[in-house]
Amino acid sequence: MDYRFTIKLNGDTHTIQGNTSTNVPITGAGSNVCYAVNTIGTDVIQLAINDVSASNYINGQNLSLSIDFPNLLLGNSLANVSFMNLDANSYISSFFNSIGAVPSYQISSTSVSSISNITPLNFNITDLGTPTVQNTNPSSINLNDIFDWGETLKGNFNGTVYARSSTGNEYNVPFLLEIDFEVIRYLY
Repeated sequence: MDYRFTIKLNGDTHTIQGNTSTNVPITGAGSNVCYAVNTIGTDVIQLAINDVSASNYINGQNLSLSIDFPNLLLGNSLANVSFMNLDANSYISSFFNSIGAVPSYQISSTSVSSISNITPLNFNITDLGTPTVQNTNPSSINLNDIFDWGETLKGNFNGTVYARSSTGNEYNVPFLLEIDFEVIRYLY
């Protein structure tokens, strides 16, 4: 199954692309991550570049984000986007610092006065994909024998979002964010 994602932060592009026959992009199985999972009624998409030497790496810096959809639907779907790995030397921390923002894991689709007012991003979901199912009689412990991969979940977002200001609690530091993905559905 083919998978891919592209994340652009103020025009800087970060991309992975691959096929499950050579690299399964799930946490613990591959170094770069590109999958969706359902966790307690929330559909969560995990996207990460952790290894620029991996075969599915195309370009960009190490980064990680989570997209949480409380009610994933075809068409417009609201989601909370969180950046991960915000240690002092990370690419994403440097990015936030460069635009005058605090390295904060949450962002808002509108300028707001505090974290309690953060507004979700509106994604365009073009394909819900099909479930991945576990093979009841695998011939090996290879993930491609253990799972029958479904079709990918596809969607995108493109717009201005807001990070938390380095001078206060307001989320009023704008930057351009583009996210485009085709992710495998893992165990759902």
